[in-house]
Amino acid sequence: NFFYPNMKCIDKLQVGQKKKRIYEKELKTPFQRVIEQPDIPENLKQSLRRKKDSLDIIVLQESLNAALDNLDRLAHHTPGS
Repeated sequence: NFFYPNMKCIDKLQVGQKKKRIYEKELKTPFQRVIEQPDIPENLKQSLRRKKDSLDIIVLQESLNAALDNLDRLAHHTPGS
């Protein structure tokens, strides 16, 4: 995912009968995490950067909304009408 940051669980602690999750303080996208990894080859990072630069979040959101609208129409379509 290039655009939406998420919290990464870094530890789980047992507190009584419950488990407590510890998350990173800074939200990052999976793309940012890959780019920060030193063991990922630089040519792969460059390829991912080019891919991200070619994406337009607004166009992606509009196409997602159109697909969801189409799916909703199909789900509510009654046969024979």
